[in-house]
Amino acid sequence: MKNRNILLTAVAALVITAACVSPVAAQGGGDDYYKAEFAAGYSHARAASTFESETALIPEEGPLTTRYCAQEGRDSFGADFQRFFCERKGMNGFDASATFNFGRYVGVKGNVSAHFNSQSFSDTFDVGEGQTFTANVNTRERLYQFLAGVQVKDNAREGRAVRPFAHALAGVARQTVRFSMPPSEGSDGFDARADETSFALKLGGGLDVRLSERVALRLVEVNYNPIFARDRPLAGQGITVPITVSGRTAHNFTVGVGIVFH
Repeated sequence: MKNRNILLTAVAALVITAACVSPVAAQGGGDDYYKAEFAAGYSHARAASTFESETALIPEEGPLTTRYCAQEGRDSFGADFQRFFCERKGMNGFDASATFNFGRYVGVKGNVSAHFNSQSFSDTFDVGEGQTFTANVNTRERLYQFLAGVQVKDNAREGRAVRPFAHALAGVARQTVRFSMPPSEGSDGFDARADETSFALKLGGGLDVRLSERVALRLVEVNYNPIFARDRPLAGQGITVPITVSGRTAHNFTVGVGIVFH
């Protein structure tokens, strides 16, 4: 609920910013470029995991580190669940931004995005004496980003209908991941979370196609979106010892479409 409130507040701030600067642009009818723009639309991310390894502090034994994408990770978590940590995943969501142009070609841009993914994994383990145990793990991942930076674009009121743009943005990424397994015979199950806030970049651009004086179609936007993940605790129901997840940089990419208002 807290993350949802943060997201709604950020989106509201962008909308208010766009509403405030649009009258300024309208009053400056003598200027030869748009003073502001607001854009929003669908975004798809190809996201890598930010989980490198986990270290459990075992009483009277000390720390035990398991690398997710090594053989030890497969042995501990199963070949299917291991894919969560080692393969890219598709995440669907939205992207919204507000830009104030202080010249025809350069503007300051604020950006908010959110991407979501839920998956289920099933692995069967041999527990000895001809018996097996099947672990059914559900994951729910949420990725929110709050970025700002510079956009370069020809913002002239008159001219070409198709206008490319490029931007360089920096800020924070808030990632929440929930792992859950329902209780079953031979297991009490678990419900754990691993949340972290990290530095992020968004480097990219796209093409806008003019539809009218005030509206354009964002035909495509493509970004390189690295997230420099930090370490975080894994805690929750069923986690009986302290566990720390080591972070790694996720080299993500996003592609999207949308509508632009001037």
